[in-house]
Amino acid sequence: MNQIFTRTFVALFLILWLGNISASEGQNPNAGATPADTVKKAPPPPPAQLITYPLSLASGKFKLSGYAQVRYQYFTDTLVSNGFDVRRARVTLAGSPFKNFDYKLQADFAPTTRVMDVTAAYTFNTYIKIVAGQQKIPFSLENLISSPLMESINRSQVVEALVSRSRDVISTQGAVVGNNNGRDIGALLTGVIKTQGENARPLVEYSGGLFSGNGINKADNNRELDFSGRVIAYPIKQISIGGSYYNGSATYGKDVSKPKNRDRFGFEVYYNSPRITVKSEFIQGVDSATTRNGYYVQLAGFILPEKFQAVLKYDSYDSNIDKDGDQSTIYTFGLNWLWGKYAKIQAAYDYRKEQGDSDAQKDNDLFSVMLQLGF
Repeated sequence: MNQIFTRTFVALFLILWLGNISASEGQNPNAGATPADTVKKAPPPPPAQLITYPLSLASGKFKLSGYAQVRYQYFTDTLVSNGFDVRRARVTLAGSPFKNFDYKLQADFAPTTRVMDVTAAYTFNTYIKIVAGQQKIPFSLENLISSPLMESINRSQVVEALVSRSRDVISTQGAVVGNNNGRDIGALLTGVIKTQGENARPLVEYSGGLFSGNGINKADNNRELDFSGRVIAYPIKQISIGGSYYNGSATYGKDVSKPKNRDRFGFEVYYNSPRITVKSEFIQGVDSATTRNGYYVQLAGFILPEKFQAVLKYDSYDSNIDKDGDQSTIYTFGLNWLWGKYAKIQAAYDYRKEQGDSDAQKDNDLFSVMLQLGF
């Protein structure tokens, strides 16, 4: 009896023990296998790589920037409509794909879409740089100052009339009219002569070149190229004195059978310090048989450093010096709030006065507010 019980107990024990081994082996397929026989799981695949186009390259860099200006104008002349407009909306792509070579592309989307700048430049050294393409002509201090950096909302009358802008003869007449924004198509040489040493500063700066003389995005309409040049001297660090010269011809006016002369010259003085800037220019031009000239004096100073800036400007222009009653004078009182690094709000009141009889005077003062945002 005891032997039967003992044999039965041993048999049950062996059955339970073998059952536990089988159960554990069923839970782990690799249980009991040798290392060589172990089935290894494949490693997870690497994350997908993003295809990117970096702004900074080993061989060069390019930069995308832009700004927009939204303006409100209130005219005291009841015949002129008041309201808002998008004055400028520009995007610029500039870069340097390899050493000493750089390019610039700028487009404006207001009030219409237009190409503004298309240039390629090569720098030989600090004394010589060649720039080819559509660009600002080297004439006039105020013409060459970029719009976002202007202390006044509007440029001076004489600059608009004689430096390839809104009132120039090539902008107001012909098959294609419109503001050329001080630009033309051509090529120029520019350079700077500096002092020696660690605190080097400019002594003389020059620019001169040949241009089509017909404005932006348009082919030349005569066989002659125009010349434009500008030379600036810096007697001390904060003061520059210079002159500009333009000699050219264009087809404009009622008689378009042959080109007419379009010549200009100008002088400028500029004082620039962190708190106060003073600038003045005189420009005279001859369009066919009509001589025009004008000048401005502007004072801008910060009431609060880098925040609030007051602007006073006297702007005089005579559209025909051989006739009476063609002179226009604008007194500008402005205030600028530099809201941030890329934001600015400008407000200005233009008191306008025309020379002549009292009946010729118009109530055409202008109050403007402009918001500028950039990136």
